[in-house]
Amino acid sequence: MKALAPAEINPLVPGFLADPFAAYRRLHQAGPVLWHPKLRLWLVAGHAAARQVVRNPVFLSAPAGPIVATLAARAGYVFPMLARSLGVVPFVLNPPAHPPVRRFAASILTGKPLAGYEPVMRALAVRLLGEARAAGGFDAAADFADRLPTLFMGHLLGVPEEEMPGLRRYTDDIAKLFNQLLHVREYRELDGRLGGGLELLERIAAERRRAPRDDAISRMVAARPEGGALSDAEIAAYCLMTFLVGSETTAALIGGAVRILLESPAHYAELRGERALLKPAVEEFLRCETPVQLLSRFASADAEAGGQRIAHGERMVVLLGAANRDPAAYPEPDRFDPRRDGAAHLAFGEAAHACIGATLARTEVRVALDAFLDLPPLRLRAPGRYGSYDWLRRLRQLPVEFA
Repeated sequence: MKALAPAEINPLVPGFLADPFAAYRRLHQAGPVLWHPKLRLWLVAGHAAARQVVRNPVFLSAPAGPIVATLAARAGYVFPMLARSLGVVPFVLNPPAHPPVRRFAASILTGKPLAGYEPVMRALAVRLLGEARAAGGFDAAADFADRLPTLFMGHLLGVPEEEMPGLRRYTDDIAKLFNQLLHVREYRELDGRLGGGLELLERIAAERRRAPRDDAISRMVAARPEGGALSDAEIAAYCLMTFLVGSETTAALIGGAVRILLESPAHYAELRGERALLKPAVEEFLRCETPVQLLSRFASADAEAGGQRIAHGERMVVLLGAANRDPAAYPEPDRFDPRRDGAAHLAFGEAAHACIGATLARTEVRVALDAFLDLPPLRLRAPGRYGSYDWLRRLRQLPVEFA
């Protein structure tokens, strides 16, 4: 018999992720894997069950491509820009397409030793915080958490800084694609706007063919993945994907970490005085403020998860944010503790779809927080405001002032 989820809990509603934790507690009380009759899918909230699902190759990623194709057939419009962009996003692909795309995407992010990037991260963080300090107060989400990953990813790829704000808007559009409840009109609007971002990146790729530089776009121009050179159009799509995975989630984590610190003066003071705690603190921020709160999966064959039989073809929503606050895995799971021991969090996923930029993101967040803690003490000026994604828990506003 299927264990049922509370019918009124719907994690796919925009706004749910602004404060999902009471709902997560109710799901944990009901069971690790629950059937939602209204949504007609499984909710996976338990830590052990979530790990079981993401590690089992029977449970495949729910690709966005077929959803867009279905909508295209219904609307009589092919969404060409969305198709180009989604074709190189590793976390919505399955074998045989997934492994080669993943390998090449990983090579973009790891083209240089990590030690060579850290001074760039630090310089950008210090610069942004210097501007904020001169202003006397700032928005820690919009002015710092959001801008730092954008500037760093632009440096990594080789996109001129003056183009970054526009390109960031295009990656926001791609992030919206993964919301579960978009309408045909919204897909068509996104498709139209993405064309401008892809054209910009194609122009930069063409420039790098004429005059290579020490950046990722030049390395993509020279690359021969699977034995063939990439076109400028393919390079542009990979660039948008790289911006997406390197900026959205990192911005979400930096903003969430700053909010936790400013809401917990004792931990704020502790980390200001003991910077060696930053590395484990980043893992605890990832657990408490998991940026990607859910993953979609479907069963390619009959299988089992968390004591429930999952039938072939049934859909699943793996609630990574809930799994990372499972009381069966973490005592007092809602309490931030930079000295916490216990099970490894699932914020970056695991196995075939583990985050390709996890090490880079960890480093960037640690460097960002180290620079932030160098500022004179700050305090919140108003509560934070979260975006309306149904998969990404990301602050849009976090006004702060010097204490």
